[in-house]
Amino acid sequence: MAMRAIKKYFLRNRLLLSIILIYTVLLVLKALGVDVWLPGCLVSELTGHTCFGCGLNRAAIHLLHLDFRQAFVSNPLIYLYVPLIIGWFSYDFYNFRKKLNQPDNEQD
Repeated sequence: MAMRAIKKYFLRNRLLLSIILIYTVLLVLKALGVDVWLPGCLVSELTGHTCFGCGLNRAAIHLLHLDFRQAFVSNPLIYLYVPLIIGWFSYDFYNFRKKLNQPDNEQD
């Protein structure tokens, strides 16, 4: 049942999970030294000013290198975003499994 639930969850969220997977692969390749394109900050490009998200790519790459101090220097919010994203997916999957295990009420 668990594998079937995971498969249904991935099918339901395939677009979002595909984007996250592609972005993660690009980050890992960048951390390994491969010259790949990563999206830049749109706010910085349009206004010339930094925003609260500037430096997250660099912070994620430093985390992949286990350089926690430099990740914090690049953007301290990385330590907020990573647990929030993991927590959100865990909560969403928990609710999905709970809904999947409920019996249908249409058999009255």
